[in-house]
Amino acid sequence: MTRVVIADDHPAFVLGLRFSLSDTFEVVGTAYDGEALVSVVLATRPDAVITDVRMPKRSGIDACRQIRASIPDCAIIMLSTFSDPATIEAAREAGARAYVSKDVPVEALHGIVRRLIDQPELQLIPHVSVPVLTPRERDVLGLMAGGLSNPEIARLLGIGHETVKDHCSGLFTKLDVKDRMSAVSAARHLGLISD
Repeated sequence: MTRVVIADDHPAFVLGLRFSLSDTFEVVGTAYDGEALVSVVLATRPDAVITDVRMPKRSGIDACRQIRASIPDCAIIMLSTFSDPATIEAAREAGARAYVSKDVPVEALHGIVRRLIDQPELQLIPHVSVPVLTPRERDVLGLMAGGLSNPEIARLLGIGHETVKDHCSGLFTKLDVKDRMSAVSAARHLGLISD
């Protein structure tokens, strides 16, 4: 029987998921924070881990990185209410093999675990392309998000107005947008700037 560890900072969620999975899988451990998750996984060496992305003491992504370093064949499934591309990409880079919304039906989660165990090379995380911005583009984008005009940005950064326009044009191309508002919105969505 496939051995599974479940981790989430909401005990009721863990209990419900444990109950839902116990007919099909052997739940060998649970954890309510990222540090406990790593300890439980290293002690039980499960076939799969189902973990929340954001937890106290250590994120699910950080825990995933450590688990994959110690048990590379463990299938790690990230559950989250967050769908921002930067978080999804961080989970993929940490070694998670699936990234699933917390509102996934339990039957679908059963299928995901089964597929990952049956197909060790399978990845169920989309590749997300986050553009690489230069430090100056980040400066311009941050000031743009603050509502500053091109002349104000130029004055604040000590660069020419045309240079600011060139940086804006580069940002629009990299973010695949046509205007300032869309650039700020896309950058927030990609996790390049915060609210």
